Amino acid sequence: MIHHPPIRGAASMHKRMLGIRRFGATITAGGAELVLHGHTHLNTVYWLKGQVKPVPVVGIASASQGNGGKKPPAAFNLFSISGGPGHWNCSRERFALTPDGRSVALAESTRF
Repeated sequence: MIHHPPIRGAASMHKRMLGIRRFGATITAGGAELVLHGHTHLNTVYWLKGQVKPVPVVGIASASQGNGGKKPPAAFNLFSISGGPGHWNCSRERFALTPDGRSVALAESTRF
């Protein structure tokens, strides 16, 4: 879990993560199953090269953004993780503020 997205072009140059190349090399050499980030307030899924398979890099909208703003409305991710080393199963459900702003609903479901 980190603040800035470790992906080139995911944030403007003055708001980018410093050391993106080193971070990517660390993930490739040391391994990771999932990277979570904030900062952009966007619902995104990117991928980094991993030791065995690509590693999902997941961002999420701000938890306090209302409808009608420049960024997507409030959302949160709910991850379900099972299995063990080398055999992890991960799924994600993204819940977002409904258009009327009165509740949240399932907006997307993904299996990694």
